[in-house]
Amino acid sequence: MFETNQAWDDAQTQLNIYNAKLRSIMSLYGISSEGEVVSGCILKVKQRLGLLKNERFEVTEYVRARFKTLWRKTRAEFFKQFEEEDSSADRRKQEQLKKASAWYMVTYSDDYNNKPQGASPKLLSFPWVVHDVLRGLKKSAHGLEPEQVYQEDTNKAVVSISKSVMGHSHLQLTRIEEARTKQEELFRKIRTEVERAVDGVKLTLIGPGLTRVCNDNSTVEIFISREGGVGEDVFDPEMISTVANAIKSNLKEVTHVKAGEGLTFLFKTAPRTKSTVHLTSTLLYLRRSAYINLHTARRPDLLAMLHVLMDWARKFRICGKSRDDIVPEEVLTLLFLSFAETHGFIPKVLDPDVQAESEAIIRGSHSMPSDGDQSTVNGVLLLKFFEHFSSISKMVLLTLPDPSMSGSRPLLEHISQAKEKKLRDNMLHAYHDVAQSAGVLSLLGKQMTTPGHLLLNLSRESFGSVMHSEEFNAFRLSDKTGAQVAIRRRMFRDTVGLILEAWGDQEALRRLEEEVEQMEMKSKHVVPSFDLRKSFVEGGHIIVFEGFTSPHDKIRLVPYHGERNPDHDNKVVSSPYLLEREQYNTWKDGADLDLFLKTLQRQGNCINDEYTESMHGELRAIARYGNVYVYNTGHLSPTMTVEEFDRDLNKGHRTADDFFSGASADSRGSYRGRGRGRGRGRERGGRGRGRPFIDPFMRQSFIPSAATRDVLQKFMETFNFEEFTRTEKYNVSCRLERRVESTIILDKDLNFLEFRQPDVKWMALDLKRRPTKGHAYPFGTDIRFKLQSRRILRGDEVEKSEAYKKFLDPDHKVLEQGHSYGLRGLHGEPNLQIHPAYRGKVHFARRKLIRRFRAAGDVQHSRFRTEVEVRLTEVCEYSRPDSNGRFISVIPGRQEVTVIPPLPDWTSPEEVEAFAREYWQFCLELGDTLYP
Repeated sequence: MFETNQAWDDAQTQLNIYNAKLRSIMSLYGISSEGEVVSGCILKVKQRLGLLKNERFEVTEYVRARFKTLWRKTRAEFFKQFEEEDSSADRRKQEQLKKASAWYMVTYSDDYNNKPQGASPKLLSFPWVVHDVLRGLKKSAHGLEPEQVYQEDTNKAVVSISKSVMGHSHLQLTRIEEARTKQEELFRKIRTEVERAVDGVKLTLIGPGLTRVCNDNSTVEIFISREGGVGEDVFDPEMISTVANAIKSNLKEVTHVKAGEGLTFLFKTAPRTKSTVHLTSTLLYLRRSAYINLHTARRPDLLAMLHVLMDWARKFRICGKSRDDIVPEEVLTLLFLSFAETHGFIPKVLDPDVQAESEAIIRGSHSMPSDGDQSTVNGVLLLKFFEHFSSISKMVLLTLPDPSMSGSRPLLEHISQAKEKKLRDNMLHAYHDVAQSAGVLSLLGKQMTTPGHLLLNLSRESFGSVMHSEEFNAFRLSDKTGAQVAIRRRMFRDTVGLILEAWGDQEALRRLEEEVEQMEMKSKHVVPSFDLRKSFVEGGHIIVFEGFTSPHDKIRLVPYHGERNPDHDNKVVSSPYLLEREQYNTWKDGADLDLFLKTLQRQGNCINDEYTESMHGELRAIARYGNVYVYNTGHLSPTMTVEEFDRDLNKGHRTADDFFSGASADSRGSYRGRGRGRGRGRERGGRGRGRPFIDPFMRQSFIPSAATRDVLQKFMETFNFEEFTRTEKYNVSCRLERRVESTIILDKDLNFLEFRQPDVKWMALDLKRRPTKGHAYPFGTDIRFKLQSRRILRGDEVEKSEAYKKFLDPDHKVLEQGHSYGLRGLHGEPNLQIHPAYRGKVHFARRKLIRRFRAAGDVQHSRFRTEVEVRLTEVCEYSRPDSNGRFISVIPGRQEVTVIPPLPDWTSPEEVEAFAREYWQFCLELGDTLYP
């Protein structure tokens, strides 16, 4: 097919250039196969690549972007000569087929220099850069013209995009209708009370509740007008004030009412759910709703595309409620519809039509889609929209008019350079994603591989609620939705991602998507720690010094010689103590109680807003007595203020966001910035010594301590409590995955009871107690007040888990009797050792004889005193196992005290405050009795 060797030589040159750049990408990102780069499905990449700290996308997106650039430039080089030739169209098509054939043959032939060198595999993707021409080459042999081939392929892609848009819309339909119904119910309740209380005022539902471009019922928009229709846009502060007073007086569910040009307030729709309600008399918002409603009523297929657009915008934070979000959802909707009008996809809506529709909305007779409307989605519109706005300039963007208003009012009055770039970058990413996959499911982090099978990329916001409890969340989601759910991890560089995979019918998958959205919404405060080992709620880890009066009080770090956690055996640890002892005041309201109260209220608000038992586990409060100590204090002065102490301690409570933004922790708890070049990962003193070393921040720890031997007698004499149950069990701490702490609970015969995945700590407040007479530094009297939710897997769930069902095997017990034939050791405690399969994973165990006490029934107490539970536990502690699974350290006969109070109603500030005061006083009183 080639007249000379010139075509082959040119093809060889281009092949060498292409392969060199492709291998550069693979080497840079540590990708082993060409197929991973071409497909964008990266299985494994290098650790610590040293990329920019604030990268826009994950490594997959970097690779895709680099490869697409290579792809685009190589295609441009292919077609370059044909743009310069002055020949007929038929002649150019024939020359293109010849050149494509040369590219194909030189790639797959062994006659040229494309053989693997060393361990490098042969690369084959080069000719497929012009895949369309290659297909034309093949099909032309069957009598098809190339232009027919191009048109056929384009039509297939458009049909595929359109089908995926409709598929996504169908999955969301029930959710959207439910959200709209809830918005209408809430609107009717508000309208009834306001119109009854205020004469001459009319309320009308606008915004997403009217246009059906809604995601949930979290935001409701209402237009206020005088009776008699819509006049000019005149702001009436007196009317707004009157309506505000009516709402405050007649709707008990309303809080945080703010009046300005409009009216905004929160409406409590459920115990832990609130909606934001906006009331406005500004005509602009009514006209925008009218404009959108006209289009969606005339072309219902537009709703399907708008739902895709909004879900994409929320996922990538183009739209939302955060300051970092770029544009409101309503503005993005208007940008899309205006683009569709301007480029001839839909007929224009004229200003008289908008005015008439506005009046119809006020009358309650707005436009509705025609029955049986068969409009089909045009996938090209969505693709062209992304393409257009991926290259739009800031100047052009700010001059785009608001299509709902007459005149030249701009749709966007201001946008920062950073947000404008973010918008363009995301539009470009979306365009490439839709074009490459010929669909929208990948764009939305979903992949419907077959009917009834769904893949979701869980957002980073959900990591705190899901990480290290994948099995727990999968089981709970399965129970709630009816779908079969699995959650697994994937690695990007040295960061972790989560994939949810599900099987079920369409309704089950729809419910699942709703639950995942709720999970992401309710994970704002629950964050993974810096090292991804556990999850906690920001603001809840704190040390309070009993009797301190101000942040300027002085404290001193003194050597700590008591018991410590095994992980801290090789650390230098200290105890912090307040120096101004004369200021101690235990029973009156002071700064210590005030800080405890504020912390409890703040964390209680987080629980009220986000806690869900099905996601976070069983919530409980617990107080334990022991010793608080700190470590990593070498960079600190022994004497400092409370404020300085708190500041350094808070720096140690780093979240995964710090990890993702570029810092990393070494095995000793030290922090280093990510380095570049050959020195990555090495210690100081070798190569890469330019990499900065940062002193570790101070960390806190708490260990339970033994009470006095006559603890039971003292407790029974002082408190009128009686025992109601007694249990013996073993708590086995293990690390089934590196550095992640879980607990296996066994019964007294060492049979499995339950498996506890890492809990969520909503609050861990350590009270450092005051010195008592005769004790310079108190021992064992510190208190840890904790709010935790425990994620527990029991029999049936464990049996379904491939990873954990081995716990149920009676011949595979985690702990077993030692080689003393069931006899007890020197201390009278069971002689235990670790099963060979768990050696290196189990590092700590506690045999616990738990006696539970409550107030005697014949005595009248407050609700707190009646329902609070006190546990007196006799503990034998096994720790520091050797290589044979035998515990080197065995501490018998410890008496530990635990307080488990009844939880308050977190929605009631008064009840939370009363709870805090009784809880504080009871624990101090109990501690002073049992730990004198």
